[in-house]
Amino acid sequence: MSDILLEAENLAIDIKNQNTNLTFVDGINFSVKKGEIYGIVGESGCGKSLLAHSIAGLLPENVKISSGRIMFDGVNLLNLNKKEFRKMKGKDISMVFQEPLTSLNPLMKIGRQVSENLKIHTDLTENEIQKETLNILKKVGLNNPEELVNCYPHQLSGGMRQRIMIASAIICKPKLVIADEPTTALDVTIQSQILNLLQDINKTYGCAIIFISHDLGVISRICDRVAVMYFGNIIEEGDTKSVFSKPQHQYTKGLIDSIPTKDKKGLSLVNIPGKVPGITEKKEGCYFAKRCTKAKERCFKTKPEYTLITHNHKVSCFLAGETGE
Repeated sequence: MSDILLEAENLAIDIKNQNTNLTFVDGINFSVKKGEIYGIVGESGCGKSLLAHSIAGLLPENVKISSGRIMFDGVNLLNLNKKEFRKMKGKDISMVFQEPLTSLNPLMKIGRQVSENLKIHTDLTENEIQKETLNILKKVGLNNPEELVNCYPHQLSGGMRQRIMIASAIICKPKLVIADEPTTALDVTIQSQILNLLQDINKTYGCAIIFISHDLGVISRICDRVAVMYFGNIIEEGDTKSVFSKPQHQYTKGLIDSIPTKDKKGLSLVNIPGKVPGITEKKEGCYFAKRCTKAKERCFKTKPEYTLITHNHKVSCFLAGETGE
């Protein structure tokens, strides 16, 4: 039996711009194992949230998957119709969003929102649903759940709202939880608590988690494996320890070197030169070449293959083997 839960193959996502379709996510390949926490990291606008929304079937009208496939537990999600996909949402695949205040319904009480997936996907009685709702609120660390179920989102703190979102996401014990920057809007203390909660959920329920963030510190703490995205492409992927200790792509190395740490006290932080290209710019060669201080002539002309360089460590870079030195 395969240990792969989710696998994207040659996935391309187009964005409609007036009368033109622009390919942004460009032929991505990656897989998520059962029970692991898989990180996706990159700058704002790199396509990581777009990728997550494509898995969850939440792409906006002007964004379409143009090619490839997304295999989930042996089923190609792209072959499902809307009715079939709805049966999986919240039951097998669920999502935790970045800002719970805008994701939760402001006019609906917490209890009703958390229990909604149970009402849709199970045959439990009303009393059983109420009991499960109170239990899940306790499991995510919320006190006095009997009172909380009658509250509205605006009456709760940011950390409490995020716990509500997590409770709603896991109440049906899904196989995969997609957490799209779930700690970005929280202070450091609450952020740490939410990370601990996600790790506990991963161990308790055995669900896989795709954890999306621009914060490498958070990724290094919580994730088993990590994919680094740049301009709609995964440019490096591997075990988190391997990627952080021996980055093989200049972009990955630049991101890691820019993290402020105790041993860099008094030193100037590393800055990646240039800026991310626009979506309408011509795609030729390595997309990072214009910003890379070590780029060679071929980097500007030929796109490097996505290559396995060591066990469980892949990279798309002609200079692989030099960046970790």
